[in-house]
Amino acid sequence: MAGISFLQLLKNSWAIDLLLIFSVIALAVILERLWSYSKLGIDEKALLDRVKSAFKRGNIQEASFICKSVNHPLGEVLDVGIKNRDYQGKILPIYSMVLSLKQKATWREKTRS
Repeated sequence: MAGISFLQLLKNSWAIDLLLIFSVIALAVILERLWSYSKLGIDEKALLDRVKSAFKRGNIQEASFICKSVNHPLGEVLDVGIKNRDYQGKILPIYSMVLSLKQKATWREKTRS
């Protein structure tokens, strides 16, 4: 391998060509996502304040409507959180159980070493 230049490798290997093509495609997707998110231009703090005030007033439908009316991923995430607000008590014990199992596994690995 020491005697093969990069250009020779490109000419002789179809796998490298394929990797380069997919790398360019991946870079194009990343740049497009960054560009589209930068165009959204939303004030996240104002959105959160509007949703919080509607939620505090007990108007859940208004808070959900505010989230849906904003063309931004944050609005979608907040709307899912509003819709699943009743699951908090059910998910938290499961999360704490999984976390404690991970901590026990980490402790076991440390004590074995």
